[in-house]
Amino acid sequence: MNLFKSLVLFSLSFVLLLSYSPVVQCENWVKYKEYADGSVLSYDKDSVADRTKSIKQAWFRRDVSPLAREKLMQRMKNQGFPAEGYDKLSHHVVLFVINCKEQKFKPLSTIDYDTDGKELFRNSSIDQPNWDDIQSENPMMYGLYEIVCKTAP
Repeated sequence: MNLFKSLVLFSLSFVLLLSYSPVVQCENWVKYKEYADGSVLSYDKDSVADRTKSIKQAWFRRDVSPLAREKLMQRMKNQGFPAEGYDKLSHHVVLFVINCKEQKFKPLSTIDYDTDGKELFRNSSIDQPNWDDIQSENPMMYGLYEIVCKTAP
């Protein structure tokens, strides 16, 4: 029974640790793509880490342009999501895990910030079992994959 309690406590601690990863300490953002609408994709060079031999993690950031912000707000409204505060959306930050061997990814944590640095949205998807394929036609994920996995087998 003590082993069960220890495992539960360890699992809970692990989830909390990943859910509240120190995004504020990400300071080494490196731009790797700029879209025609002005949005900029970056990753935090210091956050790239091995989880296993073929699975890596990295913090991703998308600085949202005014045009992209308008499109996102319209899409949110059309889909019935609350868009309050998103007129001031500055950027999204996502902790991704990437399986370099199988070319798959999944987000573990997503945070949206406004221009004042206030959190608009936070989601932890640590329990998401499904991995998505990395497609070469997707410059956001394929670009991050190329950077993070270039030294992986």
